[in-house]
Amino acid sequence: TLTCGLVNAIVGLPAWSLVAIWSMYTVWALLLNPDMVEMNLISQLVKVLWHASVLLWLIDHFLAPGWANFVIPILMFVILLVTAFVYALDRDKQRHNVMPLLWLIVFSIAGFVASMAGLTDFNWPFQVLGAITGALLIMGILFFHKDIWAELKKRFHMD
Repeated sequence: TLTCGLVNAIVGLPAWSLVAIWSMYTVWALLLNPDMVEMNLISQLVKVLWHASVLLWLIDHFLAPGWANFVIPILMFVILLVTAFVYALDRDKQRHNVMPLLWLIVFSIAGFVASMAGLTDFNWPFQVLGAITGALLIMGILFFHKDIWAELKKRFHMD
């Protein structure tokens, strides 16, 4: 990683070394250094989404601009649907893994609101992300409120 930064500093812009460094960190974090505590499918999918989104943003920002505001929301709503499906498919086993899904819903809502506020393009991927997130939030509150409340109490020590 130090070599990438040094070569990029000597050669100059664009800052391709940030993309290379993040890619190496992603491989290390996802493959070479597995989680010891949160080792479940939902957590790992959210972790992959986080690493892929940062990598896509770095590529868009430093190498090939103009497409990340279209691609990242698509990736987000696909992972959101898959994680919700995994949770609903085996609710008893996944009951303790709901927190990463809740964080994903919170970040998806934040992205949708930022898009509506004009901070990014309000394109169809953000509209679909908002619709899917809203639907999952409503379904979660209606059907899984006990699981969600229990997880929130456990994580934030609420009474």
